[in-house]
Amino acid sequence: MISTQSKIKAVFAKTRADIEGNISPCINTNSHNGGFFSVPIIIFSFIEYLGILFRNPVEVKNGQRLENFTKTQIENTSIPYIKEYLGRVRTEYDKYAVLLYALYRNSLVHYFSPNEITISKNQILTWGIIKGSSSNHLALAPEEFHISDNSLIKKLVFTINIDLFYLDLMESIDKFVNDALNNPIISTNILLADKKLNNPRSLNLIPKYIKMN
Repeated sequence: MISTQSKIKAVFAKTRADIEGNISPCINTNSHNGGFFSVPIIIFSFIEYLGILFRNPVEVKNGQRLENFTKTQIENTSIPYIKEYLGRVRTEYDKYAVLLYALYRNSLVHYFSPNEITISKNQILTWGIIKGSSSNHLALAPEEFHISDNSLIKKLVFTINIDLFYLDLMESIDKFVNDALNNPIISTNILLADKKLNNPRSLNLIPKYIKMN
């Protein structure tokens, strides 16, 4: 019989290989170009996956617990993972977890551009994506500029460095695995969630378009 620890190691060996295989071609380490939007999209997808493994959220429909995941709430999965495990890599992840998600994840996935948030009439919270050796990662910095009618707009820029984001994700997985190998509650969550993630999903939309004999 395969031990729990062996199963956990197998899950994360595949996860690491999937992350590296998907991000490495996009990040283009030897160039200043490429990866600015694609890399964060991939990272956030894996954060959601890791958050599900971490929390194994319960989904109920018509009073019955579902045996797979149809939808999950980020406050129950992704945000806890960012705060708990990425937060151990850099404390800024714990501090800015919600801000990071609000500016980057949804808008990048759905509109292929990060978000901007209006704070007040003349204040905007905006984004900045860089790569390379710069340590300017998870940093908030003010900027001011004048628009056509000479009114002053103040921008607060929240910057991420995609190279560091990628490395931080991989380091967070090391911490997650270490906890899983030493905490039976976390290891149980991982194995149950992994099993459910590999179950076929039931979507009401599909039968309208595909009929099977």
